[in-house]
Amino acid sequence: MRGLKSLRKRLCVFSETLKFQKTMLDNVFEYDENPDYVHIRTELENLIKLVDSKVLKYE
Repeated sequence: MRGLKSLRKRLCVFSETLKFQKTMLDNVFEYDENPDYVHIRTELENLIKLVDSKVLKYE
């Protein structure tokens, strides 16, 4: 049980870090339609969704 709490806590921190990175990326490339930016943003959003789903799984 303790291990799951620790894992959930680490996943939450990782998710917050990813969300912060996405915010910073959006601020740097504000409304840029550069294909590389769009790809990175999409992959980052997918990773955030995956991590958040794992957080819910371990609640």
